[in-house]
Amino acid sequence: MPRLWTSKPPLGTGINLAHPLAQGLVSAVPLNEAGGKFFTDAFTGGIATTRDTAGSITTAINPAWVITPYGWGIQFSGNWQIGNFLGSNAQPVTTRFSAAWLLLVPTPGSGANGVIGTGASGIEVRINASKINLLKATVADMGSSATSMSASTYYSGGVSYDGATARYYLNGNPDGTSSSAQTFNTQSFSVGGPGTSEVLQNGSILIYAYLWNRVLTPGEFQAIAASPYSFFGNQANRKRAAFVGGGPPATQRGNIAYNQIRSAARQGTGSKFQMFGTGTPTVGHLAVYDANGNVVDGGAPSTGTGSVTSVGLSLPAEFTVTGSPVTTSGTLTAAKATQSANQVYAGPSSGGSAAPAFRALAAADLPAASSISVNGTLVANVVNAPLLVNGIAIP
Repeated sequence: MPRLWTSKPPLGTGINLAHPLAQGLVSAVPLNEAGGKFFTDAFTGGIATTRDTAGSITTAINPAWVITPYGWGIQFSGNWQIGNFLGSNAQPVTTRFSAAWLLLVPTPGSGANGVIGTGASGIEVRINASKINLLKATVADMGSSATSMSASTYYSGGVSYDGATARYYLNGNPDGTSSSAQTFNTQSFSVGGPGTSEVLQNGSILIYAYLWNRVLTPGEFQAIAASPYSFFGNQANRKRAAFVGGGPPATQRGNIAYNQIRSAARQGTGSKFQMFGTGTPTVGHLAVYDANGNVVDGGAPSTGTGSVTSVGLSLPAEFTVTGSPVTTSGTLTAAKATQSANQVYAGPSSGGSAAPAFRALAAADLPAASSISVNGTLVANVVNAPLLVNGIAIP
């Protein structure tokens, strides 16, 4: 089988509803959260958590998230399972279904090893006597696949049922059939166990699990074994999944795309949001990840110690200022002030240096005259005598 871990969909990725493999999909559990006790159904957005061998919710379990050649997965310890993904969103799976998964079982010849299930009198797929085995849970054994699986080996498994015949698949290839006429209940969808007893044995690692309410073709089982996430993540046409889980992979901690957020409306606590992990941050405090990817209390955020409460702007008289001062937000604007006619912007007309201002033009502002021209024609030269204009000497 190919190494798939680089193609595992990021947390929060939904399903491309236009993809052929999305047709008839009931639940898709990629197990891509990489930490914590909460798990996401990428198709329904449903949330599941750890449950004991009787199917009751338990908070005493700390799931072991492990990195494998095929991406993040869950390593089970033989006394718990994950459910319920469907809840009130459950679609009926009664006489026709298909399921697919990627799984390692340390000793496939020992124990019942439930892979998926839909509750009492529902579908139960398990690894029993080293083969894929189908049950109507606690009611009838419906047969097994042909090939015996090896210990501590990853297998892409699959099974379909059309109301009369069960067909088994191993690594995308047909692996035998069995006949049995059954009608199933759909009370839940659990992985790592059927929702009741017979959970996966200690050390088993599950990478993903999917359920459809239709019969997949052999070609579709081959496609899933080769590329199990091909129907995920088309952003233009996808069913939105919740951002749920415990913590991101170590290489992604601090990336907001991996934040485990779900609407607390699912918990009946209004329109707030809640972070999940082993810790519970205090209201008003920061929620941060520890080294194990669990959410912990990061303390109260720092407050500013500056004393500035407003900012103003002052300019010389030739400018006007608006918007001053700014005490919260705003814009300081400067504009040129209006001036009287026939004024120039210049330094003082006599004396020492000083700041420029608007004033009337003075004779000292003009350069010394050496000649007089009228319409460009020289009419006189000025030599050693003052030139008077309106009684004013022009040097």
